[in-house]
Amino acid sequence: MQLYWDALAKRLGIPVDKLQQAMQDARKDAANEAVKQGILTQPQADRIAGNTAGALIARAGQEAAAKTLGMTTTELMTALRGRKTLLDLAREKNVDVAKLRAAIADAEKAAVDQAVKDGKLTQEQADKLKANLKPENIDLTRGRWGGAPGWSNQFKDKLKDRFGKFDQRPSNAPPFRR
Repeated sequence: MQLYWDALAKRLGIPVDKLQQAMQDARKDAANEAVKQGILTQPQADRIAGNTAGALIARAGQEAAAKTLGMTTTELMTALRGRKTLLDLAREKNVDVAKLRAAIADAEKAAVDQAVKDGKLTQEQADKLKANLKPENIDLTRGRWGGAPGWSNQFKDKLKDRFGKFDQRPSNAPPFRR
């Protein structure tokens, strides 16, 4: 996917981060216009625009991780999509993992507080989320955010727990056809 972003940005003569920001802004504008026209409800528009509490909290964690690692958010997400983990990146950049964990937890807690102020979460929901947002609970060996490799790993782990080993095809399975 990064090759696509690079190629499109090059054709448009702009940096990738500006392209991605423009796309995000256009998505928000379109969602807001759809609400005005009665096509979408505000909650639907918020989901499309990435303006949900979960998206805002994730974005805060991404930004904190990127800053701590000395990267842009785009560079961080590209690395995570490229199958690197936050731990890999911290080691490559000689960043103390405790500092990285604390930065992510602190940013996500602040975003939870902001979501309460903005009416996107109740205080009860916030308290439950913040109870688990501790630096020691930040797993740097898995991706934390949508599109990162950890989601699929967590999903695979849940499937393995429920159904046993599944990532290898049974010996009696027919060959794949294309």
